[in-house]
This record gives sequence, structure tokens and C-alpha cells, in this order.
Amino acid sequence: MEQTEYHKGLLELYHSLSNEDLMHLFYLARERFFVWNPNDKTCYDLDLEVPCCPNGPQIQINIEEGDFKLKPIVSSN
Repeated sequence: MEQTEYHKGLLELYHSLSNEDLMHLFYLARERFFVWNPNDKTCYDLDLEVPCCPNGPQIQINIEEGDFKLKPIVSSN
């Protein structure tokens, strides 16, 4: 498949998803994402506990909510 056709297909899929579907897709791909905090130069791993919720027309990802806070990725540096 030509690259532009591939991107068109992805774009069509993206536009067909509701925010709820997109949040579910995000949860499915969570091991491929991490959150970088430039303030304290910390990376946060995403796991099943990452609170993700609709916020109007957008999706909000909370790195801290109540007793929950993302756990930093432990590195050997």
C-alpha cells in the first residue's frame, strides 16, 4: 500500500473513533507510551491504572488523581 493511502486509511480510522473508543485504544497501546516531565526530568510508565477520562471534546490523562500518582520509570543511569 502506498504511504499516502496508508495515512489516509489511518486518518479515516481516527475520524471513525469516538473519544471512548480512542481511550480504549490508548489503554491497549499503553506499553508503547510514556510521559516525560521536563520539570524534574522524570519518565513515567503508563499502566492499567492511568486515569483517562473525557473532558469536553478532548481526552484528559491525569498523572495524579486522589491517592494515585504515576510511578517513575526506574533507570540504571
